[in-house]
Amino acid sequence: MKPPVPTFDDIATAPSRAAELSMEELVHMMAKTAIVSAALASAQISATIEEPDQILLPEQAAALLGVSREAVLRNRKLPRLKGSTARKPRYSRRRLLEYLERGR
Repeated sequence: MKPPVPTFDDIATAPSRAAELSMEELVHMMAKTAIVSAALASAQISATIEEPDQILLPEQAAALLGVSREAVLRNRKLPRLKGSTARKPRYSRRRLLEYLERGR
């Protein structure tokens, strides 16, 4: 009876177990390894690419927060962008989302 084919975990734990694979099994595992490696590299790249922040007007901030424009303008706790004035308030989409995550 032929011993079971070593798994990826088996080979990762004991690399010498790769010698137990037939040529067909080696090729098959190498192909799977290439696919997994490419998927992991793609996920890593995606995770490191940050979307650029958006500058929002009061109307856009209100839509994001699900409140009225007036509620946004009255709320002094909302994070405004530097240089933002009472007459021309501007908000960072990223900072507003962080504000929502913190529970307001």
